[in-house]
Amino acid sequence: MKNYKYIIVDGCSFVKGHGCEICDLPFRGMGKNLRIQKCPHRFSSILSKKLEAKEVMFGGGGKSNIDILNHLYKNLKDYKDKSEECLVIVGTTHWMRGEYMSVDASPLHFDKGLYDDIIDGTPMIGKVRLKDILLNKLKREPIMKSFERQYNLTLHWLKSLGFDFVVFNSFHDWEFENQLIWNIETPHKVIKSWKLWINMYDNLNKPENTLTASDGHPSIHAHKQMAEKIYDFIRRD
Repeated sequence: MKNYKYIIVDGCSFVKGHGCEICDLPFRGMGKNLRIQKCPHRFSSILSKKLEAKEVMFGGGGKSNIDILNHLYKNLKDYKDKSEECLVIVGTTHWMRGEYMSVDASPLHFDKGLYDDIIDGTPMIGKVRLKDILLNKLKREPIMKSFERQYNLTLHWLKSLGFDFVVFNSFHDWEFENQLIWNIETPHKVIKSWKLWINMYDNLNKPENTLTASDGHPSIHAHKQMAEKIYDFIRRD
């Protein structure tokens, strides 16, 4: 296994550590929470400490796939000369995140914080949920295939520059090189989504230390498990 000096991470709130029962949830609604910026309980922080490497966190709550892809290109330029010392971890996010902008010419467009409302499924226009309206407007399959293709091109670019990388899906079943998957004794033999794995594991095992935080994000126990999984993945070589 390489002696990595930098663990570079990008993704949405699943990567950032939102849902942490120690650094996040107790401080919700109390203004800007600086604790989450250096949360020691998220998987990348645990892994960095284990590898004695520096954690470089580019992830953030609410990031879209376009944000993640663009920031990978933008931010990794500073590490091109030391790519051999870096492990890049990418967590993809929900296909709809940010994609409501496809209909921003219509009265359905509001502001950038709209996605939080969409996921909650709470806003109503007349008797129709805004989420349902948007889903009817967006073409899911072409968008899904487009993001899968864009991620694969980006990962190929990383590989060409000499970066090692690991990628996982927070929500979907996209397929990539160096991808984390989960195996579970159900008809779903291979799980490609961290969220689906967490839900299925909790439902089947009813563990005392649940992998799901009270707000639906991965719990600190899920992050610990993820850190171990990535460590085992990179150690195989």
